[in-house]
Amino acid sequence: MALRGVLMSSPDAQSPISCDVLVVGGGSAGVAAAVTAARAGADVVLTERLGFLGGKATSANVGTICGLYHNGPDARARYLNEGLPVEFADKLSAQCGTEPKSNRLGLHFLPYQPFGFRLLCDRLVGASGVRLLLHAAVSAVTADEQIHRITVITRDRSVSVMPTTVIDCSGEALCTTLAGHAILCGGNYQAGAQVFSIEGVREASEESLGIDIIRASHAAVAAGQLAEPFSRTSVIPGSLRQGRVDLKLHLPLPVDDSFNSVTELELVAREAVEDVARTLLSRVEALSGAHLADVAAEVGLRTGRRAVGHCKLTGDHVRNCIKSTDTVARGAWPIEHWGLARKPRLELLPPNDFYDIASGCLASHSIRNLWFAGRHFSADDDAIASARVIGTCLATGAAAASLAVRAMR
Repeated sequence: MALRGVLMSSPDAQSPISCDVLVVGGGSAGVAAAVTAARAGADVVLTERLGFLGGKATSANVGTICGLYHNGPDARARYLNEGLPVEFADKLSAQCGTEPKSNRLGLHFLPYQPFGFRLLCDRLVGASGVRLLLHAAVSAVTADEQIHRITVITRDRSVSVMPTTVIDCSGEALCTTLAGHAILCGGNYQAGAQVFSIEGVREASEESLGIDIIRASHAAVAAGQLAEPFSRTSVIPGSLRQGRVDLKLHLPLPVDDSFNSVTELELVAREAVEDVARTLLSRVEALSGAHLADVAAEVGLRTGRRAVGHCKLTGDHVRNCIKSTDTVARGAWPIEHWGLARKPRLELLPPNDFYDIASGCLASHSIRNLWFAGRHFSADDDAIASARVIGTCLATGAAAASLAVRAMR
């Protein structure tokens, strides 16, 4: 990949970086927003707190892209949104050598390999001429009715960015929060998950392996070998390849906004993975002789703080597949709540139907040059339980960029 469009020259300590569009957060929504804005001719800066792009899709090794397709009994997956989500999925499929799959509920999804996801993000951003800042955490936002300055801490210095327009794709309504404006806060959010990989798997199908893991977990709990709350491990669909499989451990622990709560969650998750992996390796025949190969860098957090927009997507909009004359993106994934129970609460949408996401859900109601996309746009708890998935994040990211560039001009 040519790095000319990605690398940024070192700014003078006294000179802020100016740009048309600043995208905060390099996850699925952020990459889609940055690439879309740059292709529209905007000068774009993209900041990401980690050393790689992809957000939870790569840091938490989610493993499947949900929300890309219509849902229903059709054997063939049909794209729900047009444009960048289709381009991204097609290129990712080719990069990883995977094809769309469906489950018994008629839900279609695309398996992927996390490293392939990272590479695709790098290449799209580089080819679009986006200026990229990795290891860059937003520390302050100066704003009144609009954002004037955003302070970013890089590895070795503090940098000021002076954007005309900001698209917040942080996943945590970061810009709204740091600007001191109102946010939508549920207090308690969906439970997280920790992904880990086992290598050296004997010949088995994903279905049979998943059943054996459930049985082994129940037996280990009965024998006092495994704590019941940490006995919910499942195979990530499409991940069993060449003797390696990705497993997802459900973490039945509360997630909220209390200080440093995520630190505790990360520490508990890693300890739990060690116990679960040891148990499964000793009890599942297909895993005899296998070993723990990798643990995702971060816990997968599903929901968090959300920004307040000109309008709000609600659970009733989702359930009733409400259409809008002001639509900018579509969603079709079920309302999927992961709490402390063994299984999620799932509300399926009618087959082959969808709901619309209006432009006002992506525009700040109080900061006129702020837009947002991804899992923290203006939506209630039920609505975001559907719209938080990667496919919808790609669609809202591209939509927010189009709206922001149009408004800027």
